Amino acid sequence: MALSWNAVSGATSYRLYRTAKSGSEPATPSVSGITGTSYTDTGLNDGTTYYYRVVAVSAGGASGFSAEAHAATPGTNPDPTQFHFETDTQPWAASGAQIGGIATSTAQHFAGKQSMAVNFNGTSAGASSVEMSYAVVPAGATITFHVWIPGGSQITAIEPYLADYNWTWTSNPIASFTAGAWNTVTLKVPATATTPLNRLGLKMTTGAAWTGTVYVDSIDWTVQ
Repeated sequence: MALSWNAVSGATSYRLYRTAKSGSEPATPSVSGITGTSYTDTGLNDGTTYYYRVVAVSAGGASGFSAEAHAATPGTNPDPTQFHFETDTQPWAASGAQIGGIATSTAQHFAGKQSMAVNFNGTSAGASSVEMSYAVVPAGATITFHVWIPGGSQITAIEPYLADYNWTWTSNPIASFTAGAWNTVTLKVPATATTPLNRLGLKMTTGAAWTGTVYVDSIDWTVQ
């Protein structure tokens, strides 16, 4: 996708922010150090609308965001789920001492071209999570997560969970999964849940210190 913008006086470089949801720029730029006023964004998902903002960088620091622009790629989207991680980690964040950080990655993907890489570097056994707030999921829906766990990991359990705005807690701990493959895990939202959800997450427990990467992709829900 070919992008261009007007030059900003005094700018020495530009940062490009890309997302698949309007108004939801990632915390870190998708591309930094662009010295011209154009950029060709490649490796994009088919049939997906991308939203862009530009920040100018000068000796005095960074400017504010430009106005948002968007465009759609041709074709059929191979991963039309709510959370597909094709552009960024969307609203997901990591918590807990075992996880060093999260990022998008092309190393593994359930669908599309990218997934969310959950990078473990824990020095002891424990439980850590990836989660998001304000998930607009209907009561009674079944949420599906796809999780890839490498062979030889110290992961002993994976547990999708949610808490509604009354702090009613629901989870589905799973201790049996296949290493080196995509595992499908589900969680049923109670029919009495107050939505949007306060928290939606995936907790992963390790039995010992471990450094490695778990991948999460194609999180979505169905209403029956």
